[in-house]
Amino acid sequence: MPAATTTTASSPPRAEAWLHRPWLDLLVGCGAWTAPLLAVGLLFGEGQRLALLTGFNILMVFCNQPHYMATVYRAYRTPRDFHQYRFFTVYVTVFILLTAVIVHLAPALFPWLLTFYLTWSPWHYSGQNYGIAMMMIRRTGSKPTDRERNYIWWSYLASYGVWFLALHNTGTAGQANLFILPIPQDYARIGELVFLAVYLAANGAGIDKLRSRSG
Repeated sequence: MPAATTTTASSPPRAEAWLHRPWLDLLVGCGAWTAPLLAVGLLFGEGQRLALLTGFNILMVFCNQPHYMATVYRAYRTPRDFHQYRFFTVYVTVFILLTAVIVHLAPALFPWLLTFYLTWSPWHYSGQNYGIAMMMIRRTGSKPTDRERNYIWWSYLASYGVWFLALHNTGTAGQANLFILPIPQDYARIGELVFLAVYLAANGAGIDKLRSRSG
C-alpha cells in the first residue's frame, strides 16, 4: 500500500523588503542624502548658495508637487475617502483658506503664521519618518510589539525636540518675520544634546529588540 502523501498549503510569498533597491531607498526614500547635500552647501560661497537654493526650488516643483497632488487625489478620490479623511478634507482645508484670507487682510499676522509653520512642519515630517520606518520594518516580515513601536516613536519625537530647540532660542532671536521663543541658548544646546541621546537610545533599543527576534 503506497505511503500516504500529505500536502500543506503554501505560504504566501513574502513581500520584498525594499521598494526599489537598498541604496535608492536609503538614499532618497529615507533621506540619507540630506546631510551630505547640506555639507556641500556649506562649502559654497554666498552667490553659489543662492544658485544651489534656486536649483533645489526648481527640483521641488517636480518632486514635491506630484507628492502633494497624489495626497489630494487619495483624499478626494471617492466619497468614501472624502468622509474617511473628513478632518483633512473639510476642517483643515477650511482652516487653510480662512488663514490665507485673514493674513492678506491683516499682514501683521504673517510672522505668527510663518513661525507656526516652521515649528509645526518638522513635527509633520517626524510623523512621516516614523510611518516610513514602520513600513520598512513590516516589509521585512517583522511584527513590532507595542513597546518596540513606542521606542521608535519616542526616537522621532526626540528628533523633533532637537529641531524645536535649534529654532527657538536666544541665539536665533531677532530673525525677521519670526517670533522666536527666548529660551537661553546654553540651555537649548544642552536640551539638544539630551534629545539627541534619547533619539539614539530609543531608536537603538527598538531596532535591537526587532533584530534579536527577527534577524
